[in-house]
Amino acid sequence: MDDGWSIRSAHRADVAALLPIERRCFGDPWSPAAFADLLESSHGFGLVAAQAAVVGGYLIARAV
Repeated sequence: MDDGWSIRSAHRADVAALLPIERRCFGDPWSPAAFADLLESSHGFGLVAAQAAVVGGYLIARAV
């Protein structure tokens, strides 16, 4: 069944959509700058679950 959700790469333009999710889930949320820095880094990546223009979730990872 296709519910319209897709997984795609996260981009700097997604940061504003990630922040409310981050703040709701974590007591010490990342800042907008932290998200942007990681998404622009060659050592990190992100994925978002999106339906049309709505981001419903994300995964962020960094190679250490």
